[in-house]
Amino acid sequence: MTREEASRLMHAYVDGELDPAKSLELEALMTEHSSLRTACERLRGMSEAIRGNAEYHSAPADLAARLRDSLPALPPDAAEAPRQSFWRLLPGTGVAMAAV
Repeated sequence: MTREEASRLMHAYVDGELDPAKSLELEALMTEHSSLRTACERLRGMSEAIRGNAEYHSAPADLAARLRDSLPALPPDAAEAPRQSFWRLLPGTGVAMAAV
C-alpha cells in the first residue's frame, strides 16, 4: 500500500469501514510513517468532536407507515413465489469455484 492509497483510505479506516486485511495493512504503514499516524489521530479527533456535538433528530413516529403506504403493491403472485436463500447457493458456488 502506498502512502497516497493510505491517505485515501484513512476516512474509511476511522469510520470502521475497511476490511480487516486493509486495516492491518494501513496500521502497519502508520507505524512506519508518523505523518500518517498524526493524520489518523487528527481525523479521529475531528470525528469524535462531530459525533459529540452533532444534533440528532428522531424520525416522526408515523414515518415507517407513511413509507410503507407510499410503495406500490406487490403483484399477487410475487407473495407466493418461493424465495431462494443466499446461503443455500453457497455450497454449489464452492464446488464451481473449485472446478475452476
